[in-house]
Formats: sequence, C-alpha cells, structure tokens
Amino acid sequence: MIKTQKKKQIINNQKKLIPGNFVVLKITAVGANNVGINEFSYGIPVLVPNGTLGDIVRVKILKILAGAMSTKKIAVAKLVKVLKSTRIKEENIKLPILTTGASLEITINKLGPNSTGVADLPNLYNNVNKLIVKKPGIKLGEKFNVIVTRVKKQYAFAVVNSSTQTPANIVTNNSKEEKKQLAFKGTKYTVVLPKKAKRYLKHIVFKVVNPIQQKAAVIGFDSHNLKHKDYDVDTQQKQNTTNSVNTVQTDTILFVKPSLGVKLGDKVQIQITKFFKINGSSKYNVLIAKISKLNPIPTTQKKSLVRASLRQMLRSGMHYGEKAIKCNARMKSYVWIRKKGLDNKYAVNNSNFNASSVRSKLSTLLGQTKSSLQTKTRDARPLIKKGRNIINLLKTRRCLNKALAQLTKYAVKGKTFLFVGTKKAASGLVSRAALFSKKAFFVNTRWLGGMLTNWKTILKSISKIRPILKEKQIIIKEILEKRQNIKTRLIQKALLLRKKSKLMLKKGRLIIQMLKQNNTANDNTRFLFAEKTNLLNNKRKEFVSKGIVLLEKRQQLFVKRQELILQSQNLKSKATQFTNIYRQLLNNLMLSRKKLRELKALLIISKELQAFKQQAKQDNQNIYMVSYNKFKTLNADFKISNPPKEILNKMVSIIKGQALIIKNNNLNLKSINIDNNNKILILSQLLSKFNLFVPTIKLSIKNLQSYITTLQNSLNKVVTTLKEIKNKMVFYITLKNKLVTELQKIKQTLFIFRNIIRVLRRKLKLISAQKRLIQFLPKLRYLPTPANKIEQTTRFLMKKFVDPKMKYPMDTIYDEKLSKQTKKVAASRKKKWQRIEKYLGGISNMTKIQEKQIRNNVAIIIGQQEEMNAVRECQKLGIKMFHIVDTNCNPGFADHFIPANDDARNSIKFILGKFLTRIRLAQKLKIKLKKAKIKKVKRQKSYSKK
Repeated sequence: MIKTQKKKQIINNQKKLIPGNFVVLKITAVGANNVGINEFSYGIPVLVPNGTLGDIVRVKILKILAGAMSTKKIAVAKLVKVLKSTRIKEENIKLPILTTGASLEITINKLGPNSTGVADLPNLYNNVNKLIVKKPGIKLGEKFNVIVTRVKKQYAFAVVNSSTQTPANIVTNNSKEEKKQLAFKGTKYTVVLPKKAKRYLKHIVFKVVNPIQQKAAVIGFDSHNLKHKDYDVDTQQKQNTTNSVNTVQTDTILFVKPSLGVKLGDKVQIQITKFFKINGSSKYNVLIAKISKLNPIPTTQKKSLVRASLRQMLRSGMHYGEKAIKCNARMKSYVWIRKKGLDNKYAVNNSNFNASSVRSKLSTLLGQTKSSLQTKTRDARPLIKKGRNIINLLKTRRCLNKALAQLTKYAVKGKTFLFVGTKKAASGLVSRAALFSKKAFFVNTRWLGGMLTNWKTILKSISKIRPILKEKQIIIKEILEKRQNIKTRLIQKALLLRKKSKLMLKKGRLIIQMLKQNNTANDNTRFLFAEKTNLLNNKRKEFVSKGIVLLEKRQQLFVKRQELILQSQNLKSKATQFTNIYRQLLNNLMLSRKKLRELKALLIISKELQAFKQQAKQDNQNIYMVSYNKFKTLNADFKISNPPKEILNKMVSIIKGQALIIKNNNLNLKSINIDNNNKILILSQLLSKFNLFVPTIKLSIKNLQSYITTLQNSLNKVVTTLKEIKNKMVFYITLKNKLVTELQKIKQTLFIFRNIIRVLRRKLKLISAQKRLIQFLPKLRYLPTPANKIEQTTRFLMKKFVDPKMKYPMDTIYDEKLSKQTKKVAASRKKKWQRIEKYLGGISNMTKIQEKQIRNNVAIIIGQQEEMNAVRECQKLGIKMFHIVDTNCNPGFADHFIPANDDARNSIKFILGKFLTRIRLAQKLKIKLKKAKIKKVKRQKSYSKK
C-alpha cells in the first residue's frame, strides 16, 4: 500500500478562520460533488465548492461548523479567485480525469493495514495511479465494483459498491446480517441486575432468557423463567426483532460492565456492544453490554410525560404559526401535515378547529404505532386554519430537548449568553431572563447596526452613561433586597399559619375520632366532656381549698417567726449591754485589787521604817532627813538607800493625794558637826514623812476591800443574767428551726398542689379548646391553602401594596448630574443619555469582558425576521445561535432552533423558562465541581506534606 505522507505545511497565522475573512489556500483533495478540500493549512478542513485539485485559490470564509457532541470543526468557504492553476502533463493530456462518484471494476494487487487494499491503475487516468479501498476480510486478487469517494494527488479513495455484489458475496452478507440480527448489536434493554450475580474481572456476569428465543422476553418477566431463576430482559423499540423469533434455542450469558455508580439489585438500561456464539458440547451465546442509564423511565411513564409537556405547549399557544403564504420552504417539515386517506377521527375540520382538537389529535397519534400510519396514503398537505399553519409540537419538543442539552453544555463551560428580542411580547421577558441567568446580556429595544462588529464605537457610547448605570444598579439592588425581605416574611407568615391550621385540623380529626369511639363504647367506658370537666373542676376546687388552708397556716407561722426574731434581737441587745457592764466591772475589780496590793506593800514599808527609827533611838543613832536631790549627792557610806523608784512614785502620789505640804524641811549638812564618836544616819525627807500617812493607808485599804466586795457581788449578778439570756436565746433558736422546717414542709406541699392545679387547669383549657375547635372546625378546612396559592397571594399583595410604594424616581439621578448645566444643555444631554441607556443598557456589562470573549457568547434570538441584523453580525463573528423560529423564518441561519410561535408571550415565556432553568442548574453544577476540585487539590497537598 502507498503510505500517504502528509507534507508539512506552514499554518497561516496572518489570517484567522473567521466568517467574512479572505484567505489564500491550496486544494489538496477533492471530495463528493466536486468539493475541494484544504486539510492541514489551518488546523481544520476547509471545504471549497467547485475546487480543482492542486489549485491555489483565494476564498471567503462563510461559516465554521462544529459537531454537537464533538469538538471537531469544519470551515465552509466560497471561491473568489484562482491564483494559480495546475497544468496537466503533456504525456497524460489525452487520458481522462478520475472524479468522485465514478464506478470502477478493480482487482486488489496489494494488501495494507486495517483491512485495506491497493489497486493499481496504470495509464488509465491522468491524475490517479493507485486506488485505496477499505473492506473487512479483503483478499489479494479479489475483484469487485467500487465507487470513488475522494481524489488526492496521484491516488484516490473508494468504497465497495453494495448494489453490484456477486451472489457469493450476497450469501455471505446475508449470513452476516443474520448474525447481526441474532446479536441485537446496539439494541437497548432494561434489566434488573441480580443481587447474587457473579463478577469476572471488571464485568458483572449473569444468565438471561435468550432475547432471540422468544419475543415475549422483550416485554416482561415470564413465570416459567422465574421458576428456573433466569432473569428476563425488557427491550426498547430500537430494532426490529421479528426475523429472529424462535430461531435459536440456546442459553445466553450477559457480561455487563458496571458504571454510573450501579449496584447489584439496581434497575438499569443496557446496550449490546458485542455478540459471541460458542458451539461446543453446550451451545450458548455470550453478550457484552454497557450501561447507558440508571433507573430508566418506563415507556408508559415516558408517554405520559410527553403528553403533559405537549398539553403545556398547547396552553402556551406554541402551535400557532404565521400565514401560510409567508411559510418558508425549510419550515415545511416542521408544520403539521394533514394527510388524505386518513380516517375522519384524524382529520380536522377547519370550521371547528381549536386547541382541544389538536390535543385530541396528538394524543391519538401518540398512541398509534408508526407501522399503521405508514400503510396510509402519503399524499399530504399542510394543515391550515384561517390561513395559518399549525406547527408540529412533537418536532418542537424534540428540537427543544436537543437545544436544551447543548445549552446546558455551553453553560457548564462558563459561556455568557446574549438574549435578543425586540418584539413587544418578548422585550420584558428577555430582560428578566438575562437578569436571572446572571452571566447574560440582552437587547430588547432595537438592534443598532454594528452593535457587535463595531464594538469600539459602542464602548465610547456606554462609557458616557456608566456612572449613571452604576448608581441605578445600587438603587435597584437596595429596592430588590427590601422587596425580597418583605416577600420572604409574608411567605414565612403564611406558611406558619398553614402549618398551625394543619395541626389544628389534625387535632380536630383526633377529637372527632375520640367522640365517635365514646359514642360506640359501653356506658361504663364512656367518658363525656361534661363529666370530665365536672370531675376536674371538683378536684381543682379541693386542691385550691387545701392550698388556702396551708397558706393561712404558713402566714401564721411567718408572724410567729417574726415575733421570735424581734425577741431574739432584744435579747441580743441586752446581752451586749450586760457584757459591756461585766467587762467594766471586771476591769474595775482588777484595778482595785492591784491598788490594794500596792497599799499593803506601802503599809509594810511604813511599819518597817517605824521599827527602824525605834531601833535607832535605842542605839543612840542620830537620824537626819534631807531632800532627795541632796540625798543623791551624799556619800553612800553613811546613808540609808532609798526603795525602788516605782515605790517612791507611789509614795509621792499618796502624799499628793493627801495634799500635805512639808515646808522648812531642808537641813544644811555643812553646818552639822559630825562627831566621830556619834553614829549618824541620814534619811531622805520623803521616807521620814511617809510614816505620817500610815493611818490614811489603812483607811484606804479598808475602803478598797469594801469596794472590791461590792464589785464581786455585782459581777455575780451580771453573770447570772447573762446565763438566763443565753438560755432564752437557745430556746428561741430551736423554736425558730422548728418554724423553718414547718414552713419548708408547707412550701413543698403547696408546690405539689400548685403543679396539680396547673395540670388540672391545663386539662380544663384543653377541653375548652377542644370544644371551641369542634365549633370552628367547619370553617377551618379552608385555611391550609397549597403552596402555589400562597405564592400567588404574596405576588398579588406585593404588586398591589408593596411595589407602588417602592418606586424610585430615576430621573433624579440625571438631574443631580446635570444640576450645574443650563436648562437647554441639561435637557438635550438628558435626552441623549436616556436614549443611549434605552438601546445599550442591556449590554453595558459586556464592557467588563474582553473583545475576544465576545465571540464566545451564545446568542438566544427571538423573532428571526425582526433581528436579521443581529443574526448576520453573530454569523460574522462565529457566535453560536439559538433561534425561536416561526413558519416564516429560515432555520438554516441558526445553529440550534426551536420551531414555535415567536409572537405569543406565553410561548416565549415557556421556552425562556426552560432555558433559564437549564442555565441556572448548569451554573450551580459548575460551582459544585469547582469546589470539589479545590477540595481534592487541598487533600492531595495535605497528603504530600505528610
């Protein structure tokens, strides 16, 4: 085989493949319908109609196509000029040119990889020498008819022509087709994975009833199969199995690769991918399948969902098209067809046509099988009512689902959306949808020329009103927050009332049930409201009377305790007085005893002095008395020493106390003639005079003794009184403790009585509430309104009462900005700003993104005929578009379209609501995935640190 070598081509970076750009390229291959192909210059294939192989041409890029499920792109271009054409060699000028679509008889001369063969074409064509064919099981020397699909330089590609096969090939093909039918390859089944299924490597393995053996196995479980513990399979109507019924009688083993978080015992939808037939001692088939869905919806439920969605579409008026005269040729396949030869039940009378007739027709056609309709005649014409076409809502639903799936992918990728709808019915809905989808812009007044292509000029205009828009956004945000708070509070109150009313209804039902049981019960077991209330009232009165008695007793004890406290306080004051007296008397007694001891000591001294004087007289000794100051100066040999200083001080104090003044008691010792024969004794004058006070000392001693006796008597009396007070205090304390214990007991009993009374009162209140509830129960059933009614009521209240008060005069923002200008300038500028805001306010936030990112927008256009300028600009920039196309629109302009009524507000609201739901869900999903990714990265970092 010829190894196709791709020449290294320099990718042209000067011009990008953008719709509207002119580029130069070389035609490297020619495909079907003489379409030239440039494969490698720009990274994606560029298709040029009417291109010649090897020519260098200038082309204009018209469109860049991308697959819905893949990232592969193809550019479509228009030939403008041939810059350089290829010349045919002179030696081959007479030979014909091989073109695509030509049928040839060839013989395989050489085999290549991947079931390919090469046939030599020597000197047959001037542009091709080799032909490459791909066919399973190709053999060397095999002859067959082929059709050329692509022509390149010196070689071409072809496929086997199936219409001109030999009988042997037909036989082999028939056998292969039978095998494929037996294999059910691509068929989908609904299976319950058995809980005790075995596992082999990465597959779940279990035995099933052969889907080929009997057609009944396709529908449901069989009783015979259940007895033999075989698991039945339920198939969807994807492939016709009538040819293969009752052909094979072998067992089937199914290998299912688990995915989508499937567990054993789950109900899943599987798709057959491979089939093996093993012929041995025990014949059996092996099927390999993959899981396509988890818990699939049954067909009956699917049909009911389709019917419900179609009813909703009919209510929204999506089936009404434009006038039949304006119908676009490409929209005829999406119009409801009225067929000749159908029964009257399927025909529609134009005079009595309405939505209900369309509903009935849809429901009958949904239940009818395709085979029955195909037997009818195929002479069809569009269904027209009052000159208007009716859109086929089944196709609308299919297109809407496809568009929603693609829109979800765009939203998950983080793309922004541009809503365009300038019709009166669509303008309000477009702005609302853009606001709620967050990352979106809108144009709802008029599409100005160059709004996307002339972006620099638009930016200048938006920059003039940017400060005003910012202020407006702040004000609107505050108003919306206040409004939302009020709305949530209203809803919360309504829900709380609803909850309470439901609880009351529940209690009412229980009461009624209890009353019914009382009525049916025996006389002994019956317990009516009146008897119960009387009994409870009597008990309550009894406990109340006991409580009153206890309270009176408690009050008396309180009075007694107060008296005891007063008496104890008086006793305490007396005790303090007597203790003070006792201390004073004791102090006086101690002092007097001390004084008595001192006086007795002085008396002894005075007696000793008298005895000394008498002894001196007897011994003829002269005694002289001098003053104390002179006495201190005398020689110690001939003087008698004085007593201690403290005793002298006492003597002095006694003398002073008697007020005796001794005068002329000084002696001149110098004048005394001291004789050696005579003995002389010198005393201090104080000692000599002290003897004179002996009688006074005796008298004072007697007085002190009598005083001490009186003090002792009074002390004894005080001690006895204090003992009496102490005894009384002890008695009062014991009495007080008894009172406290008694009061505590009374308090406890009162507490018990109070709790009992409370319980009785609660029961009485409950009985009275039950009585009132039974009376009010007939009216109460209207209170628990459903949630949608609450929502409607709150919406009405907000619109009627809250919204009128929350309006803010936006003109004041302009007036504040233009307050310093003259009236004329201010008026003209205000008008200009308002006009700019009207036309460009919806895309003002687009200034935050870069100009390159504008191309990544996704446009949602409502009303193609009115928005053709927007469509052309989006096409030029390569922006993906979703169109709501009516019967007068061209679906070829849109990347994704929904055939529906683009004039009715309800129709637009329905579609935009679906779009908005998908966008918001996709955005939330993206945020969750981002958070999960961040957590995963953090976890990996923490593990790496460890």
